Amino acid sequence: LKDGVPFVNRGSLYFQLPGGLTVQVLGDPTVYWTEPFLFCRETTDATTGKMVPYPNAEWNSWAPGDDTKSKFVCVQSVFIDHADTLWILDPAAAFLGNATGPKLLKVDLATDTVSDVIHFAEDVAPTHSYLNDVRVTADRKFGFLSDSNLGGLKVVDLAAGTARAVLQDHPSTHAEVNVE
Repeated sequence: LKDGVPFVNRGSLYFQLPGGLTVQVLGDPTVYWTEPFLFCRETTDATTGKMVPYPNAEWNSWAPGDDTKSKFVCVQSVFIDHADTLWILDPAAAFLGNATGPKLLKVDLATDTVSDVIHFAEDVAPTHSYLNDVRVTADRKFGFLSDSNLGGLKVVDLAAGTARAVLQDHPSTHAEVNVE
């Protein structure tokens, strides 16, 4: 019991530490996580115990050579905002290679459908970028992404579906040199 809310064990994750994890708190509490080449949500089928691809199998069906516009390549970060909207960041850089179609998806958790996909242009997410984390402002106007390969931040206008890169050359967005 924390803050008057009872803890409910919804199951366990019996695989390597997930790459991204978020919890839906409004409505029925639900856990979403990433693992290599599959984005999942906890299963509601207690008899099989199988992970359920989310939002569907088609989004999780990417294979090398496939178009990356409407398939996950490697979901890196997930975030549920204050309005219970799920944001999914896919850097589309398989095996930490070149980005081949990075995107940010907006998912309606009430219907489990993708309601918007924002694709990033080369000037925002160049081939050697690796978009890593996503956060959304409380008013849901802007998203902020980090680039763990090239440094800098990406500022996304969520209504317009546009983005710009900022602070690419600022030392605070890069690893410190000679630190072991």
